[in-house]
Amino acid sequence: TGTAKRLMNRTYVDEYNATFAGMIPLRGPRAVVIVTLHRTRKDAAGTAAPAYRDIASAAMSYLEVRPDRETGPEP
Repeated sequence: TGTAKRLMNRTYVDEYNATFAGMIPLRGPRAVVIVTLHRTRKDAAGTAAPAYRDIASAAMSYLEVRPDRETGPEP
């Protein structure tokens, strides 16, 4: 995950470049998904991460990849 505030004319503006990347599955990856959004109003957690989740989920379904582990809180 990465978020960078944008700089215009030597001044930081209320815009961000947001990135989220990951491999699916984590063990023995078959795909890498990278989402980069420019000039967003929110950080990566609020923009690129949800887009990554949707794209990775669709890719896992297409590739017939099962999750490495169940999602949710740790016991």
